[in-house]
Amino acid sequence: MKLTLKQLTERWSTTRRHIHRLIASGDLIALDLSPTGSNRKSYVFDVAEVEAFEERRRTRKKERPIVQRRHKKADYEVFV
Repeated sequence: MKLTLKQLTERWSTTRRHIHRLIASGDLIALDLSPTGSNRKSYVFDVAEVEAFEERRRTRKKERPIVQRRHKKADYEVFV
């Protein structure tokens, strides 16, 4: 199944420009259907590629190691 640029912008709630930048950087794979020499690009995206991109960009909660904190000893003495 293929997605158009418009469908992808709606799916991600983003702009066409952002998606064009992802394509230009090589992060997102697209099929260019525009005629050779055309200034206006016409892209379609394979759903599997889009889902693979989404998985690579998914953030995960990192497990934080438990740190044993040491309390500093006081630099002074208390006399009663």
